[in-house]
Amino acid sequence: MTVNEKKKLVKNELSTLFVNKYEFFTNIINKLNEILKKYNVDYEYDYNTYCTDYLNKCMSVIDDNPDIDINENFYLVYGIISALIVNDKNESILNEE
Repeated sequence: MTVNEKKKLVKNELSTLFVNKYEFFTNIINKLNEILKKYNVDYEYDYNTYCTDYLNKCMSVIDDNPDIDINENFYLVYGIISALIVNDKNESILNEE
């Protein structure tokens, strides 16, 4: 499977999950926002931004690891992907200062 095919498959699956598991992702977002607040990070995720950042991080992981086996559903490891996007958000906020 090509990188573009992997990205298309993951994008389609995540788009469906973001709709079908709205409550699940809302809980993740609420927890992330609590963590950000606890560490005085001046940012709060909304649903659409979180989903966009999540999807972009998965696309980036695929780009950086073209041989990744997406059949292992790496993009469903919500904690890891969420931690990566929070790290990216934190770095972007720090770079703005």
